[in-house]
Amino acid sequence: HKITAVAFAPDGTRLAVGDGDAANDKNEFWVETWDVTPGRKPTQVKRTATDAGTSGLGWSPDGTTFARATVGWSAAGWRVEQWSAAGALQKKWAVADVLGPDPGGARAIRAARLTLTLAASV
Repeated sequence: HKITAVAFAPDGTRLAVGDGDAANDKNEFWVETWDVTPGRKPTQVKRTATDAGTSGLGWSPDGTTFARATVGWSAAGWRVEQWSAAGALQKKWAVADVLGPDPGGARAIRAARLTLTLAASV
């Protein structure tokens, strides 16, 4: 697997990680959440198999959820997903627009009433 996106929660205690390469030609991908509280050993909270690779991750301002953008070349196509901080998939939206990149290389994607800005690269 190849890590394609990482994002820290605003308080710095959680890390979301996603991959973009399918393993063993099975079209299997994953999303992980980690507890990375300073002063403690990092601990994996959850690893979840998914049907599409990750192109971007971003946390909500309060750190209770994060959004994941899937890669467009997968069988699932582009979509945005909402995940809990504990690593549980909550919602999925089909992507309506891919915006950008801006001069810094960041892209934004829009799904329903949700817009997620993705960093230029990991």
